[in-house]
Amino acid sequence: TPDMFAQRAESAMALFAWKTLRYLSPQSFRIKMLAAIGSLMASGFLFTFQQNAQLLMFSGPFALAAFYFLLTRQRTGFLVSLMLLCLTSEDAAMVAVTFCFYIYLFEKDARSYALQGGALAIAYLALVLVVIQPAARSELVLTGSTTTMVVLKHILNFDPSAIGVLLTGFAPVLFFLPAFGIAYLLFGKPDISWVRIAALVLIAPLPHWGESAIVGASHHLMPVVVFTFAAFILMLGRTADIQSNAALS
Repeated sequence: TPDMFAQRAESAMALFAWKTLRYLSPQSFRIKMLAAIGSLMASGFLFTFQQNAQLLMFSGPFALAAFYFLLTRQRTGFLVSLMLLCLTSEDAAMVAVTFCFYIYLFEKDARSYALQGGALAIAYLALVLVVIQPAARSELVLTGSTTTMVVLKHILNFDPSAIGVLLTGFAPVLFFLPAFGIAYLLFGKPDISWVRIAALVLIAPLPHWGESAIVGASHHLMPVVVFTFAAFILMLGRTADIQSNAALS
């Protein structure tokens, strides 16, 4: 059932969030994981995940897995996770490309990961857009040969008066943003730049920021939700470890 798949996908996301925090902050990952789960539960992320994600619900575990394998420099795991991310949908393949662009810009010692992963994602995306979707739609009456073209045509129909509806669609992300400030007050300043954290939120899921703005958030917001959560995990993991035994018990 959809609920069963959603629960398993959520469990997989929690697993890789836990593994990432344990890697980044081994002395205090338990209390930071509680902060991460608490913030996740208090926001609208789970609603987006359970109600609107559709096939993109599977992008969450694969994206967080790729992020974990990137941080731990496990090349095979990273490439396999990225390929599985691509297979969830053509939209997710676009996100894989922009995620690799983020890696190239901000993970300079992992640029080979970005180049290999980007080449893999671009090749798959080209196959889908140029061969598979046009062939599958050849005898159907549609407004475009690919889903991407259908979405892009909506740009011409954008109504500035719909800004309020647009912001409502982005509410799950907007409601999550205070969690970064709360984490700063609880754990202190991370030892990485805020620019890098913001880039993970904005650049990695860039196609879906645009798609959500053009055709509405709904399930299109899923990769934005996932990489915002990944940025939050990165911030938590790069704050100082809590050394108090009482805090760890």
